[in-house]
Amino acid sequence: MPHYLTEASQDGIRNHAEEVCRAVPHMGVIIYNRANSKLNADMLEQLAEICPNLIGFKDGVGEIENMVTIRRLGDRFSRTSVACRQPKSTPPLTRR
Repeated sequence: MPHYLTEASQDGIRNHAEEVCRAVPHMGVIIYNRANSKLNADMLEQLAEICPNLIGFKDGVGEIENMVTIRRLGDRFSRTSVACRQPKSTPPLTRR
């Protein structure tokens, strides 16, 4: 659910995500960090408090520091990350 073509401020991404969550209250929403749309841990925590249907976070950027900080939210979210330069010989990730 990121902004695909434009960069946005933290407040802009948060406002967009909040509106999406409000528009689909009975569906789970996943935040997807991309190169031009990166939500930091503080904003993600704010969204978690006001959007009960925000269920996940996907990191498409590979910023380990942000992912470690987001872990402070505990089991509130399903989290996933994408290794952008994963060799083809690496076995696929499995769910726990």
